[in-house]
Amino acid sequence: MTMQVDIAFDSGLEPSEFLRRRIEAEAHKLERVHARLLGLRVVVSGPSGRRRHGDLYSVHLRVLTPRGDDIIAGRNPDADHAHEDPYVAVRDAFMAARRKLRERRLKRDGQVKTHAPATAGRVVSLNPDGFGFIEIDGGPEVYFHRNALTNESFDRLKAGAVVKILMSETDGRPQASTVHVLATP
Repeated sequence: MTMQVDIAFDSGLEPSEFLRRRIEAEAHKLERVHARLLGLRVVVSGPSGRRRHGDLYSVHLRVLTPRGDDIIAGRNPDADHAHEDPYVAVRDAFMAARRKLRERRLKRDGQVKTHAPATAGRVVSLNPDGFGFIEIDGGPEVYFHRNALTNESFDRLKAGAVVKILMSETDGRPQASTVHVLATP
């Protein structure tokens, strides 16, 4: 492991060598997600003194990255009784940190989900069974179902309404997955 790991136990909480080893093992997993991490600060909080049933642990991490945009991760154990076990609290905090590191890498690499641009059109026909068709400039008529409407009820919709749609394909045919009414006739 190349990054420095600082582990602090909250005052009143007795440091545990076993928990320290678990944290170092989880830190090693973080390095598999991002090989150039600079350091890691871990704070373990929990019950002080004599342990009682229902006392919860929390673990908070600060992952130091080369770009300086550190990642903060951890979970407050509010009503999560699995966190009566400090090892579960450690696992959950590190899972959150790994997820954030992966999301940041995908975003950096431009692999973020993008939506197709919205297309303008005009409702040309409505069927009482709850579907209709929208005409788009220079293209085929696009089918839509009543459930695709976002801001208008199907029963109040009229032919000629100007709409903005997001399209998808079903069985090789274009279909409006979202229909937003812009103007009614």
